[in-house]
Order: sequence, then structure tokens, then C-alpha cells
Amino acid sequence: MADPVQNVVAAAERSFDQMPRVERVDQIAGHCGADATVDPHAVFCTSQNVIYRADAGQTEGQDLYFVAHLFGHAVQVRHGIADVALRTISANRDRETELRRDVERMVDCLAGVILSAAGVQDYNLEQEFAAEPFARPHWGRDPLSRGPWVELGLQERAIWLAKGLETQDPGVCDTDNFPADLAVAAFRR
Repeated sequence: MADPVQNVVAAAERSFDQMPRVERVDQIAGHCGADATVDPHAVFCTSQNVIYRADAGQTEGQDLYFVAHLFGHAVQVRHGIADVALRTISANRDRETELRRDVERMVDCLAGVILSAAGVQDYNLEQEFAAEPFARPHWGRDPLSRGPWVELGLQERAIWLAKGLETQDPGVCDTDNFPADLAVAAFRR
């Protein structure tokens, strides 16, 4: 039986250069400095340019979101958006929470663009999850256990994911603090 996540992987690779490889592992802890505080389902290790995904009791629909979301982070990292965000956060520590939430908003929008490119339609995040996914550290350099804890709320994540799904255009992924121009420039239609 084909793995639907492979459609997401192929869509990300068609849509953007330098995407990470995806590795299935028994557990996330122990990879890229992850420990029990890190999300147990999937993580993006920027140091290795690898998305690790584990069978941790998630549904197929949840797995699709986890991987698409992590590809959204990879787009930001590989195409300079994360550098802009880090500089902005470093210069504005009093607004760090707000700025990190904007990073996540854009990531969810980019995840929607990638899911759409994979042929996923009518995806409803609020039907797939009872609680907000990815509030725990889930991306960054080794050690991942030192990554940020960012909460947006399930409803807000769903809104941004739907925005990318509906338009299939990274240009709609601008946030209040970060333009999506670098994602647009990197996007291959």
C-alpha cells in the first residue's frame, strides 16, 4: 500500500529546492538531540536537513499535516525566511512570542500550499486534531530539545493552513511581521 505522505514529499520537492529528506524512525527521542520534551510524532532537524517521523499513534491525516508543516519550516530555513525571522526576533526580544507565532502562521500557510500541491483537498485541521499540534519543540538545530515552545491555538493554525490550501499560492502567506516574498521567489509552479 502506498504511503500518502510520499505524495506530500514529492509535492514539496516539486515546489521548492533543497527540501529535507524524510526518515521514518521508531521514536523521535535520540535523533538530533531530541528528548522527551520534543514532539514525539515528527521533527525537522535543520542541522542534518532531515525530517524524522515516527509512528506515535497518529492518524494518516495527522501524519500528512505533521510532514507538510515541517516542510513549511524547511521552506523558511532553506530560502532565507528563517534568517530574517531570527534577526527580527533577536532585535525585538520584547515581542518574541508575537514574532514566533507569526513564523508558525506562515509555516501553516506554506503547509497548506504543499498539501494542495500533493492533491489533498478538503483538509480540516480541527477535525484531525482534538488539541493543538506542534506546541512543543519540533524544529531547529541539534539539540532539538532546546527549540522554542510556540502555541497558536488549533483554530488559528486551521485558518492559516486553509489559506494555503485554498489559494495554492505562497504569496498569501504574508504575516503582519514577515513577508512571504522569499517563499514566492523560491516557489516552482
